[in-house]
Amino acid sequence: MQKNFVVYKSSAGSGKTFTLVKEYLKLALSDPQKLHFNFKRILALTFTNKAAAEMRMRIVKALTNICEGKPSELDKLLCTEIGIDQKELKARAQILINHMLHHYSDLSCKHH
Repeated sequence: MQKNFVVYKSSAGSGKTFTLVKEYLKLALSDPQKLHFNFKRILALTFTNKAAAEMRMRIVKALTNICEGKPSELDKLLCTEIGIDQKELKARAQILINHMLHHYSDLSCKHH
């Protein structure tokens, strides 16, 4: 069982949500054999319900953009950090979003 915790702390407007979405997707997309369940093992904590809802929305939106081939800085970072090309990222994102939307309640972004 992996017990890694990463804490990001910074001021408003500094890109925390972008960083959290990137890290979430990096973990969820990193192992092609675990795309159907890896996202269920990730917990993103925020301080408000509104922030948790925004996180969920931005994760789904980022995956949708990848699947639709809309290039972004996030795509480039994910490809670099995972070590895959854009085609593989898109293929993995399509599998992940399919499982994620069918098991949306397992997308764990909570407030504390």
